[in-house]
Amino acid sequence: MTAPSAIHITSSQLTWLAATQWVHAHTHVVRWEATPFVPYMAGDDDDLFQEATIAAFKALVEVQNQDPQRLITYFRTIFRTQCLKMAIGLRPAHFSYEYLACTASREEEEYLPEPQPEEIMAAMQRVEDRDRQICRWILQQPFPVSTEETAYHFNLSRRQVCRILQSATDHIIQQQRKMQPKLPTITEFSRKSPLPRKILLLLKRKEIIQDPLTQENQIGLRVLEQVWGDRNVLRPQISRMSRLAREKFIRTVALSSKWERYAYSRYFNQEPGSRLSLQQVIEEIQATFRFELTKKQISRIRNIRSKAQVARYRDMKKKAREISYIAQTKK
Repeated sequence: MTAPSAIHITSSQLTWLAATQWVHAHTHVVRWEATPFVPYMAGDDDDLFQEATIAAFKALVEVQNQDPQRLITYFRTIFRTQCLKMAIGLRPAHFSYEYLACTASREEEEYLPEPQPEEIMAAMQRVEDRDRQICRWILQQPFPVSTEETAYHFNLSRRQVCRILQSATDHIIQQQRKMQPKLPTITEFSRKSPLPRKILLLLKRKEIIQDPLTQENQIGLRVLEQVWGDRNVLRPQISRMSRLAREKFIRTVALSSKWERYAYSRYFNQEPGSRLSLQQVIEEIQATFRFELTKKQISRIRNIRSKAQVARYRDMKKKAREISYIAQTKK
């Protein structure tokens, strides 16, 4: 006997999936309708939302050929009735659980590899004896078994089996996380890497890497480290700039922050004969970048002013020499 090569999804299963998605999108409606009955219910949140999904399934079936806006009205009526039955201790719904989504089958948001046998055994040590017996029986079966078959074999309800499997899965995931190496943060990685922390934070803002760094992020950064600062790599990048842009870039390349480059540009581009006070530049920076400069940062502006004035003087002398040379050649 061979296993089927494809999974055929029936219309009822599609309706059930639609009901599940609808409930997740309308959690506030579920909470609102259930609030008056919750203090008298013996069930937990899983029971509540499974009953809500059943009510949404029935409502979807009812409104198939009607106005979709009536779905929430049907849902409120059906779900309120089920909550009332749960509150007075009755079984809320006689429903076929063929399409009931087991909570243990929900995928984790983060990627985890297939658990190893030693990880499973270590996790099972923290599970109760009865639950461990059920999990071992499932693992020992030659073919996959459903939660319905497991519930019938151990004389349990399907919900109990789902909760047992969810608990066991959670223990296995926790064990995997403990056994996996700790992912480094951007700050920790930058301490041992030639890549500056500012560059790593820039890559994070552009959503190229995450914090903490995943294995894929670390591989990519190790490759970047191999070419970091290589002139053969920098040359084609800088060559795409114009001559003026290259000169401006080289003049301010040592200034790491935007406000420092702003201060340099203000002093370098100052009109000949005009006066630009330090206080004016400080006020402009504080108003533009919305932070108050410290004494150390003000001292930094004084140094930047000196560098900009020296560079401006040299640039003016260079232009004067070029003009003199052109005038001489024309004669």
